[in-house]
Amino acid sequence: MKKRDYLLYILIAIICILVILIFAKEVLSMKRLNPVAAKVEENKINIDTNNVKIEELSDYSVRANVPIFMYHWIKDDTGDYAYPENMVKPDELKKQMDYLHENNYDVIFVSELNSLQHYEKPVILTFDDGWEDVYRIAFPYAKELNMKFCMYIITDLVGTPGYCTIEELKEMKESGLVELDSHTLSHPYLNELSAEEVENELVGSKNYLKENLGVDSKVICYPSGRQNATVLNIVSENYNYGLLMDGGVFRYNSDFSNLYLIPRIYAMRSMTLDTFINYCETSLVNVI
Repeated sequence: MKKRDYLLYILIAIICILVILIFAKEVLSMKRLNPVAAKVEENKINIDTNNVKIEELSDYSVRANVPIFMYHWIKDDTGDYAYPENMVKPDELKKQMDYLHENNYDVIFVSELNSLQHYEKPVILTFDDGWEDVYRIAFPYAKELNMKFCMYIITDLVGTPGYCTIEELKEMKESGLVELDSHTLSHPYLNELSAEEVENELVGSKNYLKENLGVDSKVICYPSGRQNATVLNIVSENYNYGLLMDGGVFRYNSDFSNLYLIPRIYAMRSMTLDTFINYCETSLVNVI
């Protein structure tokens, strides 16, 4: 065999190796983009995404970064509460919402994750538990700015001291600015319950919202982010989306494999406006 032929074979081999390395890098990149999908696969959770009602994405391939912020109370004075980081200051919340408004962010509902191709800079604001602070403070801010937010209701606590009344929830829902969804009946650690108990919490809260507020809840916010394979399987039969408590910026891709383990950003009391802005600046949508 001539020396020229050896050189040709060596060149072909080098090209093949480079192609393999590029392909491997792309596969690893996809896994980093969607780590929660790997968790679903690892736990062998059989989620039938054909049952998820995704109306608008069939003709699109979408990748997006969506910062989803998690709040609880809105208070100046933390009192003797053991976890003051759960209480964002009213003026800090106002600064954050003003920043989103002034910088033309698309503040959307979780249920609009199925139509990200319509947005350029999506951000989501979520409030857990159903505290009356949200009605008294966040809701007026939202109306002033015509800005959406999401609220997750512990349905057994509606109307009890410190929580929203059914009338307040109705007013927020009817404004069109607030998406109400389930945070279970009683806020248990779902991963510590039997399958029957999990179903009671998930279906019972969904039924309450439907019967009392006319809300067909598509989103479950897991109490304290706790879930397991049993929980996720029951969730997939009743909801389209599931929210964790933390985990950072949501890395969305349109194969729908990570919609039941959606991470959020803990908007704690000590979060500075600069930190909030840094998270927001990661927002982007790529449509192919």
